[in-house]
Amino acid sequence: MRLEHGPEFDANLPAAEVAIRARDGRELRRRIGPEELKGSPSNPMTDEDLRNKFLLCAEKLLNEREVDRILNACLGMEHTDRFANVLPLLSLGLNR
Repeated sequence: MRLEHGPEFDANLPAAEVAIRARDGRELRRRIGPEELKGSPSNPMTDEDLRNKFLLCAEKLLNEREVDRILNACLGMEHTDRFANVLPLLSLGLNR
Protein backbone atom coordinates (compact mmCIF):
# COMPACT_ATOMS: atom_id res chain seq x y z
CA MET A 1 0.00 0.00 0.00
CA ARG A 2 1.19 3.49 -0.83
CA LEU A 3 -0.24 6.85 0.19
CA GLU A 4 0.45 9.78 -2.10
CA HIS A 5 -0.58 13.40 -1.93
CA GLY A 6 -1.32 15.20 -5.18
CA PRO A 7 -1.53 18.99 -5.51
CA GLU A 8 -4.75 18.63 -7.50
CA PHE A 9 -6.50 17.81 -4.20
CA ASP A 10 -5.41 21.06 -2.53
CA ALA A 11 -7.77 23.13 -4.68
CA ASN A 12 -10.71 20.82 -4.00
CA LEU A 13 -10.52 19.95 -0.31
CA PRO A 14 -11.68 17.65 1.06
CA ALA A 15 -11.27 15.11 -1.68
CA ALA A 16 -9.67 11.72 -2.09
CA GLU A 17 -8.91 9.19 -4.75
CA VAL A 18 -8.30 5.49 -4.25
CA ALA A 19 -6.65 3.30 -6.85
CA ILE A 20 -6.39 -0.47 -6.51
CA ARG A 21 -4.27 -2.51 -8.86
CA ALA A 22 -5.39 -6.13 -9.05
CA ARG A 23 -2.98 -9.01 -9.57
CA ASP A 24 -4.30 -9.45 -13.10
CA GLY A 25 -3.23 -5.88 -13.95
CA ARG A 26 -6.64 -4.21 -13.78
CA GLU A 27 -6.78 -0.86 -12.01
CA LEU A 28 -9.90 0.19 -10.16
CA ARG A 29 -10.07 3.89 -9.37
CA ARG A 30 -12.62 5.99 -7.48
CA ARG A 31 -12.46 9.69 -6.69
CA ILE A 32 -14.62 11.29 -4.04
CA GLY A 33 -15.10 15.04 -4.00
CA PRO A 34 -16.44 17.26 -1.24
CA GLU A 35 -20.00 17.07 -2.54
CA GLU A 36 -20.06 13.29 -1.97
CA LEU A 37 -18.64 13.25 1.55
CA LYS A 38 -21.02 12.08 4.23
CA GLY A 39 -22.07 15.12 6.22
CA SER A 40 -21.90 17.61 3.37
CA PRO A 41 -25.02 19.66 2.54
CA SER A 42 -25.66 17.50 -0.52
CA ASN A 43 -25.14 14.25 1.44
CA PRO A 44 -26.20 14.95 5.05
CA MET A 45 -25.60 12.57 7.92
CA THR A 46 -28.63 10.84 9.38
CA ASP A 47 -29.24 10.96 13.12
CA GLU A 48 -27.95 7.37 13.27
CA ASP A 49 -24.78 8.33 11.36
CA LEU A 50 -24.24 11.19 13.81
CA ARG A 51 -24.80 8.90 16.80
CA ASN A 52 -22.36 6.29 15.52
CA LYS A 53 -19.68 8.90 14.85
CA PHE A 54 -20.17 10.50 18.25
CA LEU A 55 -20.06 7.08 19.93
CA LEU A 56 -16.82 6.26 18.14
CA CYS A 57 -15.22 9.59 19.09
CA ALA A 58 -16.36 9.48 22.72
CA GLU A 59 -15.95 5.76 23.45
CA LYS A 60 -13.09 6.28 25.92
CA LEU A 61 -14.98 8.95 27.89
CA LEU A 62 -18.66 8.05 27.72
CA ASN A 63 -20.78 4.95 27.76
CA GLU A 64 -23.52 4.38 25.19
CA ARG A 65 -26.28 5.60 27.53
CA GLU A 66 -24.45 8.89 28.15
CA VAL A 67 -23.86 9.38 24.43
CA ASP A 68 -27.57 8.90 23.78
CA ARG A 69 -28.51 11.41 26.53
CA ILE A 70 -26.20 14.06 25.05
CA LEU A 71 -27.24 13.40 21.47
CA ASN A 72 -30.96 13.46 22.30
CA ALA A 73 -30.53 16.73 24.19
CA CYS A 74 -28.60 18.29 21.29
CA LEU A 75 -31.03 17.06 18.65
CA GLY A 76 -33.94 18.39 20.70
CA MET A 77 -32.33 21.74 21.48
CA GLU A 78 -34.69 23.63 19.21
CA HIS A 79 -37.56 22.50 21.47
CA THR A 80 -35.95 23.49 24.77
CA ASP A 81 -36.33 26.91 26.30
CA ARG A 82 -32.99 26.82 28.14
CA PHE A 83 -29.63 25.85 26.68
CA ALA A 84 -28.41 25.65 30.29
CA ASN A 85 -30.29 22.35 30.57
CA VAL A 86 -27.90 20.82 28.02
CA LEU A 87 -24.63 22.11 29.51
CA PRO A 88 -24.35 19.64 32.43
CA LEU A 89 -24.57 16.74 29.99
CA LEU A 90 -21.52 18.01 28.13
CA SER A 91 -19.32 17.46 31.19
CA LEU A 92 -20.23 13.77 31.54
CA GLY A 93 -17.14 11.62 31.59
CA LEU A 94 -14.71 14.48 32.25
CA ASN A 95 -14.14 13.63 35.91
CA ARG A 96 -13.33 9.96 35.49
